Amino acid sequence: MRWKTIFAVPLFALSLQNVMAAYQSPVWELGVASGYLRTPEYRGAAQNHQYFIPFPYAAYRGHRLRIDEDGIRSLIVNTTRWKLDMRFGGNVPVKSKDTSKRTGMNKLAPVIELGPSLEYFLWQDNRPNGDDIWLRMPLRLMNSVGKNGVGYQGFSFAPYLEYVKRWRKTNIIWNCGVAIGPLFNSADYNNYFYQVSMEDSTNSRPAYNASMGYSGSRITLTLIGNSKHLWYGMFARYDNMQGATFINSPLIETDHYTALGVSIGWKFLKSDAHSK
Repeated sequence: MRWKTIFAVPLFALSLQNVMAAYQSPVWELGVASGYLRTPEYRGAAQNHQYFIPFPYAAYRGHRLRIDEDGIRSLIVNTTRWKLDMRFGGNVPVKSKDTSKRTGMNKLAPVIELGPSLEYFLWQDNRPNGDDIWLRMPLRLMNSVGKNGVGYQGFSFAPYLEYVKRWRKTNIIWNCGVAIGPLFNSADYNNYFYQVSMEDSTNSRPAYNASMGYSGSRITLTLIGNSKHLWYGMFARYDNMQGATFINSPLIETDHYTALGVSIGWKFLKSDAHSK
């Protein structure tokens, strides 16, 4: 559970993506936060895990390196229309005893994801109560981290469109985002989660190898409020895997799922300078 909680913190933070771009944030902030996250063990698993997570809140919004509600990223190109950055992410580890379909199989080690994201402003309204439309194209290289070291496990490409609406009410800046798009994974990526080797095969769990290609689609709703000393975050994600290349894996228990999260944070220290 310790490792699950450690990896659930960045997973929750990354789920509240991209809706803070319009907020004129301080260069750095410190505080404390607490959140609730409910997410499946892995895409296609029927079992869900719930996390109640207290964690320190720290944000840094430098010219190149940024650590905030949008995750951890390094800005490479940042123009009026285009952005290119490197992003970090992760997944919680999965034990075989936590999912009935994986009984007797080795646990899945925690995953670190790193890769570039190319983003383009399709529409930009700079008014305080304006809205934006983004095309975002993240590519993620996945590496498992376990007792045997770090192992490359393939890549994922997940382009999506995102609409963001901003408004201010009673000294709180609100941002609401709606994002939708498909997912495409390499064969190695899909096999990390859905392969059944001959050694792990049983009468009810035949051997299976996944291929690369279309891996489903998802829609994500986010809402973030930011005031002088508090921030609030909520997200809901619906993921549909109908038509995915790995849908016939015996490890798939459901072809869709939902993930939910809420959080609240208190910012007690921040810089006077604001990020650009």
